[in-house]
Amino acid sequence: MGVTHALRTSEYRDREAQYRWVQKLMGTRQVHIWDYSRLNFVYTTLSKRKLQWFVDEGYADGWDDPRFPTVQGMTRRGLQTEALKEFILMQGASRNVNLMEWEKLWTLNKRIIDPVCPRHVAVSDRGKVPVNITNGPSHPEVVSVAKHKKYPPGGVKATTRTSRIWLDAEDAMSVREGEEVTLMDWGNCVIDRIFKDSAGQNIVSIQAHLNLDGYPVIISDTAGIRDSKDEIEKKGIKLALEKAENADLNIIVIEPESVDFSYFLTNLKLKKTILVVNKLDLGVDKISHDIKKHKPIFISIKENKNLDKLINFIKENLKTKFISTSDIYITRERHRSNLVKCVEHLKSFQEKKTLDDFDKAAEDLRLAVRYLGMIVGKVDVEEVLGSIFKDFCIGK
Repeated sequence: MGVTHALRTSEYRDREAQYRWVQKLMGTRQVHIWDYSRLNFVYTTLSKRKLQWFVDEGYADGWDDPRFPTVQGMTRRGLQTEALKEFILMQGASRNVNLMEWEKLWTLNKRIIDPVCPRHVAVSDRGKVPVNITNGPSHPEVVSVAKHKKYPPGGVKATTRTSRIWLDAEDAMSVREGEEVTLMDWGNCVIDRIFKDSAGQNIVSIQAHLNLDGYPVIISDTAGIRDSKDEIEKKGIKLALEKAENADLNIIVIEPESVDFSYFLTNLKLKKTILVVNKLDLGVDKISHDIKKHKPIFISIKENKNLDKLINFIKENLKTKFISTSDIYITRERHRSNLVKCVEHLKSFQEKKTLDDFDKAAEDLRLAVRYLGMIVGKVDVEEVLGSIFKDFCIGK
């Protein structure tokens, strides 16, 4: 016989004497046997006989049921073959009987699929909480965003942005009034009010407002501006122009094949107007010279192009609206009280001169940031401390 080695799991070791006896009786050469332990998982049965019972009784769809600890089942559940191979090689051919944790295998799998896996979000229908965004879009807006921001080949997905969104009940219980939170694929918003039921136990709704890079903004979607003969439409256009005059910043969105409406651009204050040409994917050859001279920003919602450029341009314009050299007047008692406490702790911080006061100085800074955060929103205390004390050596 050409068999020289036999690889088998250790549960057959009790039959080795019988195996040797048959070899001796048959006059064959002795085969070198290498035993290794089976791969076992905690709280899991891997016995085919026991798993067969679940299939026969209809508790499982088959051997490829995603709940089954079979290769087909785990693959259907999302396990990558590469992760399974790496996991097995990490265990090696050991004779020690070990119970493995599933978490280790799925951690390997996550490391492989995370760089390319599409991102999707969902809210459970049970216990969902409505969030009313006071400065959100007046009409639902459908935008295209990347399925994976760091993996462009993954494609894009459609996301709807409205002034009323849903929040998971567990997430709703974790937020606080005045806290700034991040909305997936949108931006930051500040929680203004939290409304609870009569018992004060369950949250029934939340009121919030969008916060663009620290600047609170109110977005108003007006009627389209065009040359119309319809009297009702003319009134809508007039109201839109009046809103534009009173706005801090206007964003006019047109398409490449749009007609020339430089007249309307002239009526608006160009210093507070951003001209945006959408559908960049269709080309910009048809745009008139009069439109191009306003230096528009070319974007493509469909292909998610230049949206970051537009957002950054809006941020730069907002900075000029909020930065002022004139005196600032505090009109709310709560703001004044928190600012006074903030200044007191900052003065106390500056008075600390020796290393013996290091802990006290850090605590003064923490409290100052806390009172400031009560006005402007959450401030990362650890980041502030790390920036100030990065050059200090505690040992000295």
